[in-house]
Amino acid sequence: MSQKVEPKIESVLTEIQKVKIFNLVRYVSKNTCKRVCPEILDMLLNSEKGKLKSNLGKSIFHLQRVERLNSTIGLERLIEAGLLVDTDGLLKILESSEQDAKDLASEMREIL
Repeated sequence: MSQKVEPKIESVLTEIQKVKIFNLVRYVSKNTCKRVCPEILDMLLNSEKGKLKSNLGKSIFHLQRVERLNSTIGLERLIEAGLLVDTDGLLKILESSEQDAKDLASEMREIL
């Protein structure tokens, strides 16, 4: 059974953590991005913690509007938002996907 993971600093990733996670995202295939990005977006939209009212939220909205949310950069933004809103939910989505997403979730647990 997986353990609950909370970011070490509430609602803020360190720049080092971001860089490490974003470097790992580059190894996720386009097909996996197409599968997990909509699931992560749904999780964010249905979150009890409320809407993202920041530049991050605007960035996600813009990527969706220009149909680039299911890309590597979209996955980066969704992961960043997911870690702020629901870390466990984000990791569960990744762990229930293809192997590259499972590997990403595992590495993220170590970074966090």
